[in-house]
Amino acid sequence: MVTHLDIIHSWTKGKDTQWKPPPVRELSVGMRGLLVAASVLVFLAGFQLFILTEQTEHYFEWTIQPPLTAAFLGAGYWSSFLLEFLASRERIWARARVAVPAVFAFTMLTLVATLLHFDRFHFGSTEIFARVTAWFWLMIYLVVPPIVLVLWIHQQRLPRGEPASLGPFTCVHANDTCGPVSLHARDRRGAIHCV
Repeated sequence: MVTHLDIIHSWTKGKDTQWKPPPVRELSVGMRGLLVAASVLVFLAGFQLFILTEQTEHYFEWTIQPPLTAAFLGAGYWSSFLLEFLASRERIWARARVAVPAVFAFTMLTLVATLLHFDRFHFGSTEIFARVTAWFWLMIYLVVPPIVLVLWIHQQRLPRGEPASLGPFTCVHANDTCGPVSLHARDRRGAIHCV
């Protein structure tokens, strides 16, 4: 008697029939390092702004008034810390890449704002900490955007593909496997998934 396994075995001619997902593009070491470094920098900036809100003339790159504005900016930096840190922990590029355009856009726009308002920064301050952080700020925003761009292009050119994902949700009929009340989605290959 011929079984289903015998038929499958004859079709594959003895090859391993276990399904393996296609190889996916992993997060490069350079991109991971950039995301970790960026997360540390935005965490520190968030600390300066959120915790030291009333002392920005001493401990930040420019004086921010009122202090609530500094706290708001600090909270924004801390939220970007979470995005960048969690992205750096991902193994697959497709799961981490959402942070990269955000980092690039933010650093470019912040560089433009810095150059437009150069006179407001503490570059010539008598406060040594404020002066050092102002020059460090300028150095970071001059160096990071080109590095992000180079690593982003390198990351996109790495071999391997994208992970299989659900495409746009398509309504399909309920079936006995999922149950009568459930959400169904059809992926790019046409397979139905119970969600």
